[in-house]
Amino acid sequence: MDYFLQWNQLELIEYLEKHITNDTKWVGISYTWLFNQRNTNEALPTIHNLIQNIKKINPNVLLIAGGQSPYEQDLGVDYYIYGYAEHAILKILDYEFNDGAPVFYTKLFGGKLVDAMHNYASYNLPTYTIDYEDTDFISKGDVLSVEFSRGCKFKCDFCTFPFIGIKEDTSTSEELLYRELMTNYHTWGVKTYIVADETVNDRIEKLIKIKNVVNRLDFKPDFTAFARVDLFRSHPEAIELMAECRIWGHYYGVETFNQKSGKVIGKGQNPEYIKESLLKVKDYFQKNLGQYRGTIGMICGLPHESLDSLRESYKWLVENWSDQNVIWWPLQIVDNGNLSAMGKDFASYGYKKLDVNANTHRLSTLALNNTEIYWENEYTNIFEIDELIQTEFTHKFYFDNFKLWFLLPYAEYEKCKNYRDGDVWANLVHQTKIQEYINNKKHS
Repeated sequence: MDYFLQWNQLELIEYLEKHITNDTKWVGISYTWLFNQRNTNEALPTIHNLIQNIKKINPNVLLIAGGQSPYEQDLGVDYYIYGYAEHAILKILDYEFNDGAPVFYTKLFGGKLVDAMHNYASYNLPTYTIDYEDTDFISKGDVLSVEFSRGCKFKCDFCTFPFIGIKEDTSTSEELLYRELMTNYHTWGVKTYIVADETVNDRIEKLIKIKNVVNRLDFKPDFTAFARVDLFRSHPEAIELMAECRIWGHYYGVETFNQKSGKVIGKGQNPEYIKESLLKVKDYFQKNLGQYRGTIGMICGLPHESLDSLRESYKWLVENWSDQNVIWWPLQIVDNGNLSAMGKDFASYGYKKLDVNANTHRLSTLALNNTEIYWENEYTNIFEIDELIQTEFTHKFYFDNFKLWFLLPYAEYEKCKNYRDGDVWANLVHQTKIQEYINNKKHS
């Protein structure tokens, strides 16, 4: 079941009582984006209530949470899986129900943490296909996720994603991808996808596979994906390939136009080359495919970057990217050595932790979690950055590619004439689809 944080609690309990019985062995909960749906303090009571009701219905049921985000909250489950879980979940179930071999774990809260990044790695599988069922209530206008590969071959110092620095090719086969896309189209009518790959253009060979699949399909798919713009200079052929693949919704983690800052975090290409590639890609897609959405992500507060440097970047984006989208956010530093190079030793990057009360010093642009620090460096601090984004970076770029792409097919984009209308339209469509799903699900 999806969107459980948005269910009416009485209806949620009725659904659980209908589907969880004394024969139910285990229940899984996806954690990765759980607290993105709602503020943590609001979501936790709902989650704890869900767990309590499941246990009330069947005290012996095994509860397993899984995801790729570090667990900061006690969910009250028996197992916490960190990483891709295909192999780990089978090991746990075999141990719990079939007298299988003991599972490697460490204690976390009142449960067991299974590190599936190292002990039961599942980042290179023969297939990443998801087989949907009638009770998933997939409809023609839905946007599904698809995985061409797993893991990121790069290793940016600020990144807290667990599967970085993966050098092997983990991409799926042409035939399996073809079957997945054809099945979803002819069964559910779905042809729109968000690509879950960390970097869609990391390998030319992968793009050739996707192009070959797309050419075999009896419909035109649409994809949006995370891409590295600096790779377009070293592999310009990727631009044409991505257009042939119909990957025309792009999210670029540019992060900075300050070369000195970029070099520190592992993105040190000349900023003028980055800007040139951005405009080249946009122009190519608009002229040759007639469809393009580009969102640029910018991090404010990286080493060596002053407020004036950020203002220069903002000026260029306003002048050259106003028909697309830009997302700004303050640098987030996780005070945890296992998650990123910067978090492991932020002092060596020029940062100090500010001693502030998180309850009285709140940011407008983001909510820090329990492991993230309030920081300062020689140029600025997180509060100045927060104010800069709120008070100066106020230009209304075109609506957020990713926010709308989850919700609307391309034709619906054109009904949104400006950012505000796009937001309103997207939220309306989104809430309507969520309610339709809940209504269908609760009667299943």
